[in-house]
Amino acid sequence: MPKPSSLAATRGRDRSRTTAHSTRSTRRLSPNHERPARRATLRWIIFLVLTGLAVHVLVPLIAAPLERSLAVARTLPWLPVLCAAGAQVLSYAGSGYIVHSALRLVGVRASVVRGVATTMGASSVDLLGGGTFSFGAAAQRWTRAAGAGAEGALLAGWLPPYLNGLVQLVLGGLGVLYLIASTSCPPPSPCP
Repeated sequence: MPKPSSLAATRGRDRSRTTAHSTRSTRRLSPNHERPARRATLRWIIFLVLTGLAVHVLVPLIAAPLERSLAVARTLPWLPVLCAAGAQVLSYAGSGYIVHSALRLVGVRASVVRGVATTMGASSVDLLGGGTFSFGAAAQRWTRAAGAGAEGALLAGWLPPYLNGLVQLVLGGLGVLYLIASTSCPPPSPCP
């Protein structure tokens, strides 16, 4: 049987090992816990530096054309500008109503305001790139997330841009016919 003093010494050594081991493991964990914070801080610093450079480079390039565009906009008559803005509002409202009606056809209740919001959001994605495909994909995803089935999401995602394109085609054709029929359109000049 071991002596009581040797048992106490053994227990003391075990405690010191446990304490040393837990201290070492804590030391090992500390840098690991700090790394994600360092990475996030580094990402933000890189983002801010790149944003600052973009602003420093792009603002002077945009400032002159923007000033010219504002000068032209100030010379425009107010009535046609208000009519164009009203037509755009009506276009979004009509597309929102199409989304509402398409979802109602498949038994999903959605408000016209929800349809307008979906249309405006999908149009914003459309402007970023991808055109009609990105519009349809974004609208389809959002209507599907709102509880519409595959059929309703497909109708709500793809019907508004195609009907909008059809209306633009008809109005553009009527405008071309008007220009051809009017006498104010000068004949083309001969090539030198």
